[in-house]
Amino acid sequence: MNSESSEVIKIQICGMSQSGSTLLYNIVRLILNRSVNLQDPATAPVYGIIKEHPFSLGSDYTIVTMRDLRDTTLSWMLKHADECYGCFIDKEAESNGVVLEPAITSMGKNIMWLETAVAHASMQNTFIWKYEAYKHNPLKITQRIISFLDLKREFYPVEIIKEIINEAESLINQAPSDPDDPNLNVDERAWNQKTKMWKIQQTSNKGKSGQWRNFLKPQICDHLEMLMFGFLTK
Repeated sequence: MNSESSEVIKIQICGMSQSGSTLLYNIVRLILNRSVNLQDPATAPVYGIIKEHPFSLGSDYTIVTMRDLRDTTLSWMLKHADECYGCFIDKEAESNGVVLEPAITSMGKNIMWLETAVAHASMQNTFIWKYEAYKHNPLKITQRIISFLDLKREFYPVEIIKEIINEAESLINQAPSDPDDPNLNVDERAWNQKTKMWKIQQTSNKGKSGQWRNFLKPQICDHLEMLMFGFLTK
């Protein structure tokens, strides 16, 4: 890449947590790598990808991730199962408000991050990436990302896009287990720096949509839906 004279094209990935943002980050990273590799190194653009949930101004392109709030809350709860003991259908303990407080805090952050990003969408070039739409048709949504980023369509025949999607979705199988593992070597940490991915990011629902129906007790679902009613009806 032409690092001497080119200005960095800033791409921000922000929005809800547990909404596929790491998967999206890697799809975008692989898309951009291909674009750069197919161009003259002296004139190829320089890209910088920022992945963080809060929205910030100053990017050339912003991609906002969103997902059913019930599923993002479930994913958070599965990652913090000890704190949410009693919320799941395979647990016998009764849940109470104290048990749900951490999950409700996570839910509130997701609402804030998404609404802030959407409110500022008109201020800079923004694409809303809906997790469920991607899962329904990953090829179509990825083609839209390529168009949104103003990349050359001829660089991305269908088969190449499918390879990019498959590679990004399979990364979780190669990921190091835990950032706190003292046995991680230099290569594993470098791999994480490149992909932003750890094995512990995958929960037992494995990214499927609508799993809140299968994992959470009915009374927990009712309570969460009552708290997020205004958001769900927008």
